[in-house]
Amino acid sequence: MNLRLDPVSMTRWTNTEIRNTVRRLVRASDNPWLTGVCCINMDHTVRDERICAMLDAVAELREEYLTQLGSDMNNCT
Repeated sequence: MNLRLDPVSMTRWTNTEIRNTVRRLVRASDNPWLTGVCCINMDHTVRDERICAMLDAVAELREEYLTQLGSDMNNCT
């Protein structure tokens, strides 16, 4: 599943709102390992910091899920 962020909203949201939206949508997908986040059709009105906020949220989630996976694997032994 790909979660597509709306270009218009990306220009209006704060960095915190973008991070929170990405986190909420990925969690709602029910399978983060099969979920992509994209931001197609962005133009010059979407500031770089907004794209960075989206990418930061994805990186944070990836680390959290990898840590959780490692913890779950340790509990199997």
